[in-house]
Amino acid sequence: MTNKSVIRKKRIIEIYFVLYLAALILLIPVREKININNGGNQTILQIPFSLKIEKTSLNAAYLLDSIGIRQINADTINNIFYTGNVKNVEYEFIIEDKNSNQNLVIKKDNSKEMQLFSYTQNKDDNTAQFKWIPNIRDRKDKSYVVTVIARATSIDSANMGMRVEDKLQFSINLNLEYSDDQSNFLISNIKSNDANSVNLTEGVVINNGNLLLLPREEIINTIAYSDWENEITVFGLNPAKDLRKQPEIIITREPNDKIGGNAKIAGYRENTLILNGESPGYGVMKVKVKLTRHSDGMEASKEIKIIPQLINEPDLSKRFYPGITYQIDPKLPIISGKTTYAELKDKDGKVLARSPNGGVFSWIPAISDTGKVMYLERYISGNLFGQKYPIKISNFQNPEIYRMVESGNNVIRIFTNSYGLVNKSPNYINFIEIIEGNIKVREIIGAQQAPDKENLLYKQVFEITPIDPSKIFKFKIRAISENGLKSDIRVYSKD
Repeated sequence: MTNKSVIRKKRIIEIYFVLYLAALILLIPVREKININNGGNQTILQIPFSLKIEKTSLNAAYLLDSIGIRQINADTINNIFYTGNVKNVEYEFIIEDKNSNQNLVIKKDNSKEMQLFSYTQNKDDNTAQFKWIPNIRDRKDKSYVVTVIARATSIDSANMGMRVEDKLQFSINLNLEYSDDQSNFLISNIKSNDANSVNLTEGVVINNGNLLLLPREEIINTIAYSDWENEITVFGLNPAKDLRKQPEIIITREPNDKIGGNAKIAGYRENTLILNGESPGYGVMKVKVKLTRHSDGMEASKEIKIIPQLINEPDLSKRFYPGITYQIDPKLPIISGKTTYAELKDKDGKVLARSPNGGVFSWIPAISDTGKVMYLERYISGNLFGQKYPIKISNFQNPEIYRMVESGNNVIRIFTNSYGLVNKSPNYINFIEIIEGNIKVREIIGAQQAPDKENLLYKQVFEITPIDPSKIFKFKIRAISENGLKSDIRVYSKD
């Protein structure tokens, strides 16, 4: 083979290879190039809208002992940014408390109202900054999952004006460790935004002069004349051995001392003072605890409030019928440190419906429940509160012919009531049964009134005329509804 033929064959192969590469490139989806300044002028391929995050978790840890708090570490800021050809970006943060299974939603219009969580948005550099303030008031470890949702308007040529969305998640963890170490450190920079939160925002500075009382709850909502308990963490002394004298308890009652209630020191636990007592019958009882340190005579005090909650009778329908959805309100308030719930049970104790937090819940009696008696029970911290409330499931009352009127010569109009539901549909009068009489019956649809949905009452009008006008006009009838129930017999005679 000559050199020329070898070269020609080689060129043909190269051309085919180039064509093959071109075909592969044409199969690759085209994405627009978007310029993103990420520490330098780089042009990268990017989807139209994408959310990015600096950290997958924020962690804070504090060490507590009988004389103070020390911040071990506190990572409290997370930066979020987006990429894409968009405008009008709006953020939403959903914070799920894994301990209580409750969610907190932060948006632009309510971000300033939040105290422990907040965010700011910088539109100039496409970023948002999320912040949290570790709160050790409950003295419990905390775990949160934060879902970040960003929505924007696309200005990309491929989907101009469309709303685009992206979301991601990160976690927040607060760890509190307790120690018996009596080293010389105290909290000196505690800022309180309101009566319900204590925030640690700076590092701890050693200061032997501080004495601080931190209650578990500053406002205790409980039941009138019931027992209550609260814990007060003491920073700056050990209440079991560092007191110059017994703690002072000062009680004030509003509107007057006749409302009752009391408070006392129940004991000590590590760096904690235990208070308990009986709640007043109404009004507000204020309990101030005052401590004096033995070493230097420094005093500190803290006031808490005991507010009794009056528990009303549950809100129940007067009548229960099968097939109807009923709203049942147990009327249980939220009580500090106690769990409240309500249950609907049959006579054998089987739970038919439950309200886990004592709020309003719904229940639909079945047809098979007709004639049975159910019981509503209310519980506070697992104990039955008050009486059991019986609920009888009644059958719908029989239909009735409540009025008969002569509307013309040999023309009688009858007016009927029927009640309830049949297979979730209105239980209208199905027909007028003619027991005796030379008559015919037709319904006057235009005279029918609108259903009374609250009471499940349906009104209808029927017209009765003789088949043979030459015969005596008299009859005996009754109304039968779609559920088969019958009214009383009505008799008419023209003579």
